[in-house]
Amino acid sequence: MKKLLFTLLFFLSIIIGYSQNFVEKYTNVDILKEYAMSTYPISNHMEKTFLNNINNANLEDLQDYLYIFWLARSTEPEKSWNEYMRNVNVVNHDYSTSIKKGYETDRGRVYLQYGAPNIISKNYNEPINYPYEIWQYYSVENQSNVKFVFYTRDMVTNDFILLHSTAIGEINNLRWQIYLRNRSYQTTVDISDTGVVDSWGNMQKDKWNIPD
Repeated sequence: MKKLLFTLLFFLSIIIGYSQNFVEKYTNVDILKEYAMSTYPISNHMEKTFLNNINNANLEDLQDYLYIFWLARSTEPEKSWNEYMRNVNVVNHDYSTSIKKGYETDRGRVYLQYGAPNIISKNYNEPINYPYEIWQYYSVENQSNVKFVFYTRDMVTNDFILLHSTAIGEINNLRWQIYLRNRSYQTTVDISDTGVVDSWGNMQKDKWNIPD
């Protein structure tokens, strides 16, 4: 299947008129593997299958993969690659943990898939809630006012998990406020409960409605 995909896109590149493979300048297998893995957040099922078996790939496979990946998405594959890598550098700088690259984290994946959010509300010191962030996008594809909620139980790790989103196809957890408050209320979550009891320092409703 991989060979068929490469063959089809190779002939596509000829038809479009691309003869110069911009990734040929990369000849270090380990670096190419890292570049390839950084595309995971925006890859389709077939591409992820290749990435999940990347240890079996040689230099030519990796060069072909990267070139075909971007050729399938853009008439200017090198330009699109460079733009994407700038975003990869951003998420690796901001969201990496001790065991994960930034693009492997939930915040990194969302950033790479949807772009930079218009608003990020960071809420790390509320007395009854775990540290959390609310990301707001004015528009995502055909949706408007899309939001993501990330939280962590330990700020030291810098690994914020996606808890809830209004984006189509993303996790939708109507009890997200309950999960946040479990920092103080170590009780079993009631599946019928979708709200929280108002108390001093409990700001997630306000932050959700008007992120700052």
